Amino acid sequence: AVDESALTGESIPVDKGVDDSVSAATMNQSGFIRARAARIGEDTTFSQIIQMVS
Repeated sequence: AVDESALTGESIPVDKGVDDSVSAATMNQSGFIRARAARIGEDTTFSQIIQMVS
């Protein structure tokens, strides 16, 4: 399960499976995770949120 609370505010971890996407600032809470970056730098959701609030 992963903790997406930094982006969603949801405190309950979310189960992820093969080919599911995860976002920047997501924390792996249990198990093994292998990820591939689909977006980097200013193209990430996390970066866009930071730009909106700054």
